[in-house]
Parts: sequence; C-alpha cells; structure tokens
Amino acid sequence: MTIGERNKAVYEYIQTYPQLHSWLYFNTILDAPENASMLTGDDVVVEEYIDGSKMKNYIFEVAFLKEYDTGTSDINADAIEEAGNFCSWVDEQNELGVFPIFDIDEEIQSISINNTLPNMTVNQDTGTARYTLTCVIAYLTRR
Repeated sequence: MTIGERNKAVYEYIQTYPQLHSWLYFNTILDAPENASMLTGDDVVVEEYIDGSKMKNYIFEVAFLKEYDTGTSDINADAIEEAGNFCSWVDEQNELGVFPIFDIDEEIQSISINNTLPNMTVNQDTGTARYTLTCVIAYLTRR
C-alpha cells in the first residue's frame, strides 16, 4: 500500500467519527469555526524483524477549529471537551478493534492518540482556536 493509499484509508476512517460537524479537510486548514482537518505525516519504522517484517507507526494529526473566547464563557471549555470526545472515540475504536482498512499484508495492532491534551493555537484575527491531536496507528508489515 502506498502512502497515498494509506492516507486515503485513514481519511475515510476518520470521516466515520460520529461527532464530525463539518467536512473533513485533507492537508489543509480552513481557519473558520467548526472545521476539522486531517494532516498527514509519514510511516516510521519502529522495529525490524529477522523475517523481513516490520513494525511501523503511521502518524497523522486531526485538527478541530473552534471559536475562541478571551472572556469567561464556556466556549473554550466546550471546545476542549470536543477534542476529548474524539480521544474517547479513538480509544473505543481501538478496544473494539475497528481500524482503517490497510493492505492484506499489513496488520493494524492499535490506534491511539499520542497527546490526549491537544496542542492549541489561537488566531486572534479570526477568533478561532485550533486543537490538534497527534494520532498513531501501529501496524505490522509482513514480507
């Protein structure tokens, strides 16, 4: 499976997240509230085995754009809760063994969130905050 095919498989998988409130953008971020983006990374070889198989991590990010408030409203708390909901969904999918569809010679071991506290970036000009979660799919490739 090429990296492009893997990106597509993961993109389609993330689209099944039931609380996705908008179109899921791919490798682009539209800086307006209620948007979500999948930002691709790459495969990283974690371990190589004597039989030629390899344990790899496919690393990608999911970013949620939310309205940002400099005051004392619940807007920011609600936004961070939504990021937490995505983390819970990923944990649930992992426990159920529900994964993206990779090639037959690639066995997914797990999907997880690397940072359960999202990285947050505020854009004062647009009044938005971007909450970014780094996701990892651990998988075994057989030779």
